Amino acid sequence: MSNYRLSELKYEDFPLKLFLRLLRLTDIRAAKIVGCTETRWRVFKNKWESSHTSLESDNQLEQQKKVSLSFVKSQKAALLLKWMSLSEEAARPLVEELGFKWKEDPEELVKYLTREIKKELTKYENETAILESMSNESEEVEKFDIDEAIASLELMGFNIDDYNKLTVGKYTAMSKVASKRIEKQNNASNG
Repeated sequence: MSNYRLSELKYEDFPLKLFLRLLRLTDIRAAKIVGCTETRWRVFKNKWESSHTSLESDNQLEQQKKVSLSFVKSQKAALLLKWMSLSEEAARPLVEELGFKWKEDPEELVKYLTREIKKELTKYENETAILESMSNESEEVEKFDIDEAIASLELMGFNIDDYNKLTVGKYTAMSKVASKRIEKQNNASNG
């Protein structure tokens, strides 16, 4: 089922529409159709994914980091409290090393760490809610339609004779130029 002609292509020379259909398949199946190793197919796939990440996915990743950080901070304070209740070692070096303020009065220290736990758990809950709403919004966004994307490039003045012959490399180059044009227009209208 492999295609000799496809197996000789470089990433940039793949017909775009075919490439996008292959991305929906498993790596093994796509590699078999192309006639290359699974490793080579993954290189192609990774090139596409790294150059076509969306702002939306970047924002979701940033939000995921915030969720993780607030969770870790709350757990760090909780574990410190637990350690202090079980250990007879001096707590000050560990408290300060973990980034918390030292309080001479043990009761004040416990209250302070308890407030930190609550504060970070509240942050965690809020950040998680934001992340969930971002996920719900992204599920509602219409699926990427390559024909619409190509048509929009034509509306911007790019000449595309045959959508089926447009290559990944040419599409990527046109998209970059289009993005720069849009950014320039936005900057001109905002400035």
